[in-house]
Amino acid sequence: MIKSISTYICNEFGKNYDTGDVGIPCPNILDVDSTDTSDIKAYGDYWYNTYSLKGDILFSEAGGSYPGCIHLKQLEDGSYEVTGFDQVEDGTNYEESAKKIFGDFYDSFLDLSSDTEAREVLRAKYISDFVNEKGIPATKYQDYGWDPVELNAEQGGNEYMGGLYAADGESDINIALYRSEGTPIVIVQEGENIYYGEFTSEDAKLDDGTEYVKITVEGKTFGYSFDNPGEEYSSGLIVDQDGKPHTAKGLDKSVADEIKDLTK
Repeated sequence: MIKSISTYICNEFGKNYDTGDVGIPCPNILDVDSTDTSDIKAYGDYWYNTYSLKGDILFSEAGGSYPGCIHLKQLEDGSYEVTGFDQVEDGTNYEESAKKIFGDFYDSFLDLSSDTEAREVLRAKYISDFVNEKGIPATKYQDYGWDPVELNAEQGGNEYMGGLYAADGESDINIALYRSEGTPIVIVQEGENIYYGEFTSEDAKLDDGTEYVKITVEGKTFGYSFDNPGEEYSSGLIVDQDGKPHTAKGLDKSVADEIKDLTK
């Protein structure tokens, strides 16, 4: 889904800028409503930035924010296609149109759009991913008047924190946890679908009182718990999107890395 949204940002928003060396999207997603797969709604603050490459530094040239709701549909092969975009209006109609588009998410949208620190962390991640994927010879990026910022190493350099796979024969879910430059990243593979990126988490309990960590990534909610946190992750529990628990065993790093490679 992220790739489809990023492509849309480049194709649509990129038309508003002079052609530069590099144009990089930064979708800052607030929430995804996938109740109807023919009209998936991704609410967020969508950025597009252009850079010029000088030596090994990407110098920021221009950019803009396009908050709103991107509509997508899921195709038969599991991929996604953007079908429309409800954009928040500029000027005096900004607040009214934002409330109309975001609805109950309006206050959360204000928090999201005003959190510059979190956005810069996300922006650095997207720049690093873009540079690694496209083979761009850049090691830093720099905004006017600021010091250069080091880009992360390729994904292969991420620290594997542990993972689980469903071992009860009723589910094929794999969950892998990584840390990239101090930022926790999760990869969830469910059949042919892969959900990847930063995630939100909260403590939760099953009906029988069993505690686990509920996580949301790309609008999908799963859960997990390790039997022996801080030691070897040899067993645990996975909770699927329907809230059903599955006994799980530790996911070998080599398997986790193979899944991670599918996100590139």
